[in-house]
Amino acid sequence: MGLLKEKVRAERLADEHYRLQQRVVAGQVLASLRRSRGVSVREIVWRAAVSRGYVWHLENGLIRSPDPAKISRIASALGADPDQVCGFFGVLPPDISRWVNRNAGMATRLLRPVVGSR
Repeated sequence: MGLLKEKVRAERLADEHYRLQQRVVAGQVLASLRRSRGVSVREIVWRAAVSRGYVWHLENGLIRSPDPAKISRIASALGADPDQVCGFFGVLPPDISRWVNRNAGMATRLLRPVVGSR
C-alpha cells in the first residue's frame, strides 16, 4: 500500500509542477504582450480595474486560480483577444464560465463525449 501512495503522491507533484510551469509561461506571455504594446503596469491597473499586485502576481505565475473576469479585462486593456488570453491561463472566458455554472448538467452531457469519462 505504501508504494501506491508514493506513486499517487508523485503524480500529484508532477501535475502541480506542470500547472506551475503553465502559469509561469502564461505570465511571461502576458508580460511580453504588455511590454510589446508599450503599456505600463500602472496603465493596466487603471484600464482593467485590477490591483498592481494582481498584475505582478499574474505575470510571475503566482496566482493558482486566476479570475477569468480580471484576465479578460486585462486582455481588453491590452487590445488582445480575451478568450485567447484566458486560454493561456487555462481558464474559461467569463461568459462561458457563467453559462457552464448555470447549465452544469447540459455542459456535462456536451463535454462527456469530448473528454471521456475519466
